[in-house]
Amino acid sequence: MLTIVITRENDLDIPVGTRIIVGHAAATYDRSTPVGLVGGSVFAVDAVA
Repeated sequence: MLTIVITRENDLDIPVGTRIIVGHAAATYDRSTPVGLVGGSVFAVDAVA
């Protein structure tokens, strides 16, 4: 997970104190014999001003 905290005035007018949280997760499962295969992935972004 990556967390960005705005601590200074900026050209994008993002308020000081804003927290931008970026998360990414992925999971896979594989067998050498393709009897079964399970996989998944997720992506999430959250911004709080």
